[in-house]
Amino acid sequence: IAGKGIANPIALMLAAALMLDHVDLHDKANRLRQAISDTLNVDHIRTGDLGGRANTQRFTDAIVSRIKNG
Repeated sequence: IAGKGIANPIALMLAAALMLDHVDLHDKANRLRQAISDTLNVDHIRTGDLGGRANTQRFTDAIVSRIKNG
């Protein structure tokens, strides 16, 4: 799947949230988790493996937008 834009980056992002928790950046970790949840459940943006049409970049951009815009 490398280079095809079809990978689901959620596991990587949740691992990053765990690392943030580990270094006591709980607010940042929670913000990332909330951005993931809102992207899936409010914006309804999902990668193909979750029944959506977004590619990896589109999904990641949506997460970044959520984080930047609160």
